[in-house]
Amino acid sequence: MGAFRLALRRLRRAPSFSTAAILILGVGIAAATALFAVVDAVLLAPLPFREPDRLVWIWATHTDRDRAFFSIPDFVDVRAGNRTLEDLAPLATWAVNLVDAERAEGASAERVSGARIAPTGFALLGAHALHGRTLVAGDDAPERRNVVVLGNALWRRRFRADPTVVGRAIDLDGSRYTVVGVMPADFVLPNVDGDVFAPLWFDGDPRASQRGTNFLRAIARLPHGTSPRRASDDLAAIAARLARDYPATDAKMTAPRLVPLDEEIAGAYRRGLLLLLGAVAAVLAIACANFAGLSLARLGARRGELALRAALGASRRRLAAMLFAESAILAGAAGVVGALLAPWGVELVRAAAPADLPRAAGIAVDARALAFAAAAAVACALLTGIAPALGAARATAGAVHGGGMGGIVSPSRGRGRARDGLIVLQLALSLVLMVSAGLLARTFARIAGADAGFDPRGVTAVKLSLPRTRYATPDAVAAFHRALAARAAEIPGAEAAATASYLPLAGASARTDFTVVGRPLATVADMPGAQRRFVGPGYFRTLRIPIAAGREFVPGDDARGRAVAIVDRALARRFLDGIDPVGAHLVIDDGLQPTDVEIVGVVGGVPHFSLADPPMPTLYFPVDQIAPGAAVQVAAASALAVRGGVESEALRRAVASLDETVAVSAPASLARTVSDSLGARRLALALVALFAGAALLLAAAGLAASVAAVVAARTREIGVRLALGGTTGAVVRGVVAESARLLVYGLVLGALASTVLARAVAALAATSLDPADPLPFVAAAALLAVVGLAAAWLPARRAARVDPMIALRAE
Repeated sequence: MGAFRLALRRLRRAPSFSTAAILILGVGIAAATALFAVVDAVLLAPLPFREPDRLVWIWATHTDRDRAFFSIPDFVDVRAGNRTLEDLAPLATWAVNLVDAERAEGASAERVSGARIAPTGFALLGAHALHGRTLVAGDDAPERRNVVVLGNALWRRRFRADPTVVGRAIDLDGSRYTVVGVMPADFVLPNVDGDVFAPLWFDGDPRASQRGTNFLRAIARLPHGTSPRRASDDLAAIAARLARDYPATDAKMTAPRLVPLDEEIAGAYRRGLLLLLGAVAAVLAIACANFAGLSLARLGARRGELALRAALGASRRRLAAMLFAESAILAGAAGVVGALLAPWGVELVRAAAPADLPRAAGIAVDARALAFAAAAAVACALLTGIAPALGAARATAGAVHGGGMGGIVSPSRGRGRARDGLIVLQLALSLVLMVSAGLLARTFARIAGADAGFDPRGVTAVKLSLPRTRYATPDAVAAFHRALAARAAEIPGAEAAATASYLPLAGASARTDFTVVGRPLATVADMPGAQRRFVGPGYFRTLRIPIAAGREFVPGDDARGRAVAIVDRALARRFLDGIDPVGAHLVIDDGLQPTDVEIVGVVGGVPHFSLADPPMPTLYFPVDQIAPGAAVQVAAASALAVRGGVESEALRRAVASLDETVAVSAPASLARTVSDSLGARRLALALVALFAGAALLLAAAGLAASVAAVVAARTREIGVRLALGGTTGAVVRGVVAESARLLVYGLVLGALASTVLARAVAALAATSLDPADPLPFVAAAALLAVVGLAAAWLPARRAARVDPMIALRAE
């Protein structure tokens, strides 16, 4: 305790140094703690389920895609043939129009999304309700099916967090459901919006006999001691048998893919957050190296004091303990500052985070984050306290041997090498972060500036959901689409309007298989497939998707006319090479009735999921020729797009004027949709750039402070040089040249590390990042060199202005 009391007295006498050290370390710890809170909530915190490490998400896979769904017959056969998994629970996404049945007067319909899930699924997960109960075995019985569990966000938004909602009746797509429970805020399922959960059943479902109608996902639990590989091998054997036994529908089926549930939930954000965690660790390391360098530089100015203490009987061990105690006190205070600043950092991340960041509700500076801040403070104390403590003995011995406080003071060679090494480390880490940020920025700019295939500027869009009780047939759905497009085109300011099943970047997959008439029949396993979209007349004109050949759909392309389709360039290049696409015929296999369609046009490709992905082969059909099996899907998920100066509220009114029961959601400009699609990349880029900037400033501050400390220790030497005829320019050049040497070492080391780590950054970013792109390396090195030289020039310039006589009298 004596060492800590002595250290505290010494630090109070050096308020500038103490404040600078606490702020440097505190900001580094705050940044690390804030990002740890994000990573912990999204990636590290255990899921709110029983033994979550045993839960897996199961994707069906086909020869042409690694994320597919199961049909009811296939899932039943997989579950019956399973010999490894403890249990499987099917689920399907579910989107419905919600009206509070007990407060329906004046209430508008709201589109909500969730899942129909086997009632045993909640027991399989080990999930519990916040209020009421979850779905339980028997809820799929005919007399008990109309029960629903609310997601926490919907409960708070729509029902104002009223616990008495349990037992209330609500209207979902025209059917009355009883609310039996509310889920907690941390309940989450991958690839599912968690608004509502209702029972899933197979008996009586017309799709129960349609082996080619795929819409089911699955969750499973691994038995104790069973590896995912073993379970995957078991399911692979079942898939091979189904492909052999049912070649007409299952020939494309391959081994299902098992993904740990937490990995599936984190999705695309896992890699980016790990990249950011590495970045913030580098910033914290730079802050520690900065502080350690300051401590070593300060140690040179204290050699006389340490020598005097040693002469008065203080042991080297006691002096080392005192110096280590100073570092520990400063690191502890920095930990407190970091913990206080971390919530501000979390709020900044929340503000920049995309809306689909998983488990975002759990991001907080909680006990785990505070424990991390404390651990970071301890680590900083160790990293920053060891070097000064070990240098104390050498400092005291050198000072005594040099004649006490009145001798010419020159830094010890060992301490100088340690300080220089810390500066080089800071510069190298800063360059690594700056190069990483540059690579990400170049990739982001390339993706953001790429031709999306359509013009989103000036287009306002809303999502629509038609009640299936009123729009169950293709004719009813098509009639509403026609009427809505005509009504929207009459809105003042509207230049063009059109409806579609899905707009670009909707993130929805609706596939169909086909064969090319006149070409050898492909086996089912080799049958080509494409994304399927139903669009109204004027769709391509409204979105300005270029017509490469042929024509657009026209009003005559209806149920009475011949079946027609438009293909995009990606489909034409891949499956229609060597023939003129316009006029070619395809046979569409939607699992019900094969249909011959004539291609009447070829259009440019547009992204369906991400701007970073190349356009997928796509088939467009007229909304007036909706396939019977697709009517329910198109009614459940449609969109209206209007080009011109039109507000989203005007679109709402246009929909309500035709049918008030049609739910309108997600009003936004398409330009905003395009921007939001880059949310994960933008967040990663913004934070890495922020950390790179912080690293640059810390490195520059560390270099400037170290140079200033060394120059201060050499004040008498500089005075002698000036008194003997030396020029201020020569003094400045000498100091800057020494700093330039450290800059060169740091740049070389950082460039080597960046070259190696750039490939890791490319892998973590999971994007088309070019690790060999020279521009980020050159730009980062040039910026660091300029800032570093400026940081060295300022203290050198101040030292050169010292009056030689004053410098000589200082001794």
